[in-house]
Order: sequence, then C-alpha cells, then structure tokens
Amino acid sequence: EPFFQSRVRWIKDLKDEILEKNKGVFFISGEPGTGKSNIINYMANEENSIITTRFHSFKPINVEYDVMPADEGIYSSEDFWKNTLIQIKDKFEGRMEKYNVPVAVEAIKSVDKKMKEVLRLANCLYKETGKTTVIAVDGIDHAARAGKKNTFLKTLPSPSRLPEGVVFVLAGQPYSNNPEYPLWLDGNDVITKTVPALERDDIKQLLTNDNICYEDATIEEIAEYILSVTKGNTLSVMYAVYDAKGHDSICNYEKYITDRKLANGIDAYYDYIWQSAMDKWGISYKHVEIVLSGTMTLLNRGITLDLLQALLQDLIKITDIQLICWMQSIEPLIIENNKGAYSAYVNDVRLFLRRRFEKSGESKRIVADKICEYILKENTNVALKHDSLFRSLIMAGRRKEIPRYFDAKYAYEAVIESRPLNELEDQTYTVLEVLAENGELDCLVDVSCAISTI
Repeated sequence: EPFFQSRVRWIKDLKDEILEKNKGVFFISGEPGTGKSNIINYMANEENSIITTRFHSFKPINVEYDVMPADEGIYSSEDFWKNTLIQIKDKFEGRMEKYNVPVAVEAIKSVDKKMKEVLRLANCLYKETGKTTVIAVDGIDHAARAGKKNTFLKTLPSPSRLPEGVVFVLAGQPYSNNPEYPLWLDGNDVITKTVPALERDDIKQLLTNDNICYEDATIEEIAEYILSVTKGNTLSVMYAVYDAKGHDSICNYEKYITDRKLANGIDAYYDYIWQSAMDKWGISYKHVEIVLSGTMTLLNRGITLDLLQALLQDLIKITDIQLICWMQSIEPLIIENNKGAYSAYVNDVRLFLRRRFEKSGESKRIVADKICEYILKENTNVALKHDSLFRSLIMAGRRKEIPRYFDAKYAYEAVIESRPLNELEDQTYTVLEVLAENGELDCLVDVSCAISTI
C-alpha cells in the first residue's frame, strides 16, 4: 500500500504532539480500511523513528508470502508483555547490569511483573536518552474480537499509571464499535486521533503511478470522481483505482464503478463482485465458491490451483484454465502472487469469506472434512498442521478426534517451530475439554506426554 503526502503531514503533527505531551495514551482511531496499520508501520520504519517498541495483535497480509497470518492473531497478555519486554530489553545492550535488566524474560512468570519491568525500563530509557519512550500497539480491535477472556487489553495501563517519559500509541477501530476495550480508553485523559480521509492529491498520486488517464477527463476530474464515491476511505480508494484500469473513458468507468456498488460501502462491493462471479459461471460452480471460501477461512497460506483441485475432486470436474478464469472474475478480492498462489487482498476480505463459508450449511462440513484430510496427508507441513488442523476438525464436526493428534511429536514440533505459547495453551485446554466430554481415555498417555513436553 502506498503512502500519501496528506498522511505524512498528519503524522508529523501527531509526532510533535506525542513528544510535547511526553506521557500518556494516544488512540489512533479509524473505521476499517482507513490505513491505521499503514500509519503505525510508516512511523516505526522512519529514520530516527520515535517508536521504541511495536506490537501487532495481528499480522497484516502480504500477498508475496505463501504462509498467511492467522485471523485471530496474538491477543494474550503473556505474549504482549513478553514481546514488549524483549524489545525494550534490547535497547540496553551493554548496560544491562547498570539498569538491572532481566537476562531471561522467560524466567519472569507473572504478567504483572513483566508489565512493571516494561514500565520501569521505559522510564529508565527516557531518563538516559532524554527521548520519550513510545510503545506502539496496532490492531487492538482484533484482540477485542478474539472472543477470549484474558486478552492483553485488560492489562494495558491507563494514562495515570504511566511513568514520566512513557507514551502508549494504540491503533484500532473506534471505541463505540468494541465493548471489549478498556473503559478508560473513552476517557478525557486519552488523546484520540481519528484517521483523516484521503485527499484529491493523494488519489492523483495513485492514478499517476498507475498511468491511468482518459481522453474525455483530466486526472483531476478522475480523482475528484473517485473521492466523491469513496469519501476518502483508503481501502475504497485502492479498489477504485484498481477498477479504473482498462477503461477508455470516464463515462465507462463511472458506469462500471456504479454497477460494482463501491459507493455503498466495502461490504456491498464485495457482495457484488462475488455474486457477479456466481451469476456468470452458474450454480454448478457453487462448489468452487465454498471450497475457496473454506480454504481462505481455515488455511493460513496462499491457495494454489493444485490445492483447489485436490479439494474439488469428487465435487466438480474443472480445468485449471477454468479455475484461473474464475479467480480472475473475483479480482481484486483475491490476488495471485508471483509464486502462483492466491491470497486475500486484505484481511477484511478473509473476514468476508469466512462469513460466507460459515453460512454454507452442510457443504461447510463436507469441505472442512476434505481440508482435514488434506492437512493430515501433508503431515510434513508443520506450520499448516499447527495453524489449521484443530480449527478444521471442529468445523468438520470431528472435534472428538482432536486428542489423538495431540501427542509428544506434536508438542515437540510446536517447540522446535516456536509456535506461540497462547496457541499451545488454547489447544491444551481444548484437548482436555474433549477428553472430559467424551470420556474416551485411550490417548490419555499420549496427551500427558505432550503436556510434559510443552
């Protein structure tokens, strides 16, 4: 995603205010698609960045990667404070003894103690350097939607608890959309900064970069039209510029955009593109829709034609060429990377596909079952198995089978591959719940060995 001059100016003002305030909590608030993560990334990657530590409660999609981030993301208080403490600890290289910096973060078992160490060291860093210690936390709405009781949101310190020289910069969707946010986040002592809409010059920048022009309209007129349709929402602008390619006049483009219902919002735009593909290809391609939405929901990786063909076997006979044409008909929701794998353009598309998949009735169970068998067949792909097997078994109605795969080998793989601790904890609880529900203790020894290994 490109960066825009209007955002550069906005960020400069934000940074000046953060450094002037020198203590407290800033909340970068914005609706989906406004570019909140892009702002945090820009600030963190600047030369002489004011950001000291950065934490993503989710990992933004990169279409060039084969393995995609899990939708639930990282939400546990243990992971958050451990990750932040490790980052701030690295700032004291060569001075650890002087500031009594813990050598082994893992040895600090209490989340509360980790938090206190982070705040203490953040204050020490400020006193030593004279620069405000800025702790950035992106995607707090993802943690709020995780549906878990003990997310790191409950442990975030309010402004009054922060020491001198320490600022938290939080980014997420508005407070009103997320009842799981801390109550103090809506208080007067939190400085809320709403992400502004893009400006006409920002859109002109995109049009120029993509060499988009029409004989019957100036670039200013095209940009003005896009601004009127999108209201400056970053993601909507990106889609509008993508759709501007391949037209010979602004009249044709306006009709195309009107038909695709982008002015009605992102969800309406997604619905139109998806339904248009179904109308074009017919009901016989319903299986393709369900398999694709299922793989995007359950598998955290780019989707290849071979994978789709394996899952579509016995459901529909379709050639690779037909599949490619189908995928092209739903662009730009699904994008092909340079390795020939398909992935969602943004995380928002995956959420859209998950909602469709979960409403597909019995077909959902059949496709989830096929995905389970594919994962088990690809047993050497450790990341795929640990990311997706349990979730797929549950959606396939095979929850009672989960304990049989949770053995010492599974736990050893998790440790070697540095799987997140919160993932292993959740899986352990799930396994124990299933054992208690079914009363089947045949694999109890294997499960005990797995827990001991962890």
